[in-house]
Amino acid sequence: MYELRKAPRDLYRIISKALDRGSLLGCSIDITSAFDMESVTFKKLVKGHAYSVTGLKQVGLYLTRNPGSTWV
Repeated sequence: MYELRKAPRDLYRIISKALDRGSLLGCSIDITSAFDMESVTFKKLVKGHAYSVTGLKQVGLYLTRNPGSTWV
């Protein structure tokens, strides 16, 4: 588990290798209080939800999918 603020320099390589191996990867946005639960960010991501990482692009974009929703 990695927090992006404290992630290793080779996180891109780690994620890329994991995806190449067929590993299951997930991510989420931590909540700071119960008030934050289910709130939506300016990028339309829901705090407190789990997302599946389905791909990786060099531009730094992590493609995610909310299992009970549409593509983000």
